[in-house]
Amino acid sequence: MIRETNRKDLEAVYGLMCELERTKLDKAKFTEIFTQQMASEQWLSYVFELDNAVIGFINMRFECQLHHADMVAEILELCVTEKYRNQGIGTLLFRQAKETAEQHHAVRLELSTSTWRTDAQRFYERQGMDKSHYNLTYDYE
Repeated sequence: MIRETNRKDLEAVYGLMCELERTKLDKAKFTEIFTQQMASEQWLSYVFELDNAVIGFINMRFECQLHHADMVAEILELCVTEKYRNQGIGTLLFRQAKETAEQHHAVRLELSTSTWRTDAQRFYERQGMDKSHYNLTYDYE
């Protein structure tokens, strides 16, 4: 079942994000950001729940961008716990994101993914997304 994320999902979402990033994230910073996003109308997220356990998560940001002169939706995180991958859950979460973006009158739905995440890239292309941009980064650490 897909439902909107709530504050009670913090621990489950934290676990999914650590799994996604293959590291243990700073819990205090994560909690602060999670709490801020939950309170913001600019952010919207959903969880996929199975047998009262959160096994998937998608997080979106909405903003008007000058270079589009309109609303753009961006998927920042999408993760399904490894045990439940390849069962269509990611597709259902992605479909929810598309519907939500349309309801918010977004003219585009975009996302970035690391170059090494080839499985994710294939997944997004199967969802109808195009590799049309480069995402360049600069790390300060």
